[in-house]
Amino acid sequence: MCCHLMGGRMTSIGQSVDPGENILLLSSKFGADDSPVCMGLLTVEPPSDEAVLSVTVTESTDDRIRQWQQHTNSAPAAATAVQVDASTRSVSQPATDESRSCETISRRTVASPSDLTGLGIEIINAIDEFADADEDWQPVVCFHSLTPLLQYVSSEELFQFLHKVTYTFARKDAIAHFHMDPSVHDEQTIGTFFHLFDSVIRYDDEWEIINR
Repeated sequence: MCCHLMGGRMTSIGQSVDPGENILLLSSKFGADDSPVCMGLLTVEPPSDEAVLSVTVTESTDDRIRQWQQHTNSAPAAATAVQVDASTRSVSQPATDESRSCETISRRTVASPSDLTGLGIEIINAIDEFADADEDWQPVVCFHSLTPLLQYVSSEELFQFLHKVTYTFARKDAIAHFHMDPSVHDEQTIGTFFHLFDSVIRYDDEWEIINR
């Protein structure tokens, strides 16, 4: 079963998902801009009622912060950013303007993309901390992205990691979406992960929601 998304409906995609759902978002960086869909899934409730977890792999979290600021002027009730970085950049590098304007974000770093155990611990701790702080907050998660992880770990290792974290998100009633670039992987590799997700959103000339 699938449905198509056109124009402004992309920004209201969050209305079609429920707490506890995990979504795979397939789009190429050379295709359509996926930021409206991403932000729609991150703003399922007013930001003041949300706790946002952003996981970035081999890129700065500041890009994700900038995207949030372009979408909404409201800050979430709580926010944690976990950055997975294969470079030698220090976590104490000078703050950008975006960093300075988001000082309430809890920032954590996992030094190696191959350290899925460490990444899983940081993710689970962040979700648990949200629940301990306020059970009424709606946890929302953006994982950007699975594609670079597959340069460092096998499909089997990534599958086991995703099985654990998606279970945690479902148990905590989080709405989580995971980015993946379908132009980099073959269909068999992508299909390996499909049944871990409640739905798949894919761009192929237009946005399409595939319900699994």
